[in-house]
Amino acid sequence: FEIETDQGKRIVTDPYIDECPNHPVSSDEIGAMDYILISHTHFDHISQLDRFFDLYRPKILTGPMNGLSLLKGLDLSGQCLYGMEDRERLDFDDTRFLRLSGKHSIPGRKSRHLVRESEVIGEFKETFSLPEEYLSLMSEGFYEFSNFLIETADNTRILLWGGGVKHEQAEEARGVSPDKILTQI
Repeated sequence: FEIETDQGKRIVTDPYIDECPNHPVSSDEIGAMDYILISHTHFDHISQLDRFFDLYRPKILTGPMNGLSLLKGLDLSGQCLYGMEDRERLDFDDTRFLRLSGKHSIPGRKSRHLVRESEVIGEFKETFSLPEEYLSLMSEGFYEFSNFLIETADNTRILLWGGGVKHEQAEEARGVSPDKILTQI
């Protein structure tokens, strides 16, 4: 998703654009950005991250494990990367963020514990032509997932939610009282 606040702040979530078969725009059509939110480090959530980082130097928000992986795997600057703990809030000028831990599921599998991680990564490797640095980031993407509540200067509350919704997660989403919900399914 690309979100522009009334104050002109631009937020991009999980930048997987040019390789995505059904994306309506190309990465060249996305202008300057202030923030990138990363739910997890699977290639289909970070494929344009290094390009956008080089172009715009946005603040990158994610979970702590994924943050460390991105620092090492993509050689990003630690000055722009924020590895947020569960329920941690960050305030930047007129935009605030709350990170909520979530859960990820493996497509086609009822439980990620029923299959070896190496098998799943092997399937991705066979299916997609991926640079090695993206494959090395896949593991952490299964274990840490981030949802975000974005609060703008006019107090609009946007919940970015992905990875499925179980009962306890639906209750947590209701508890932050969003005005709008964007879901990745």
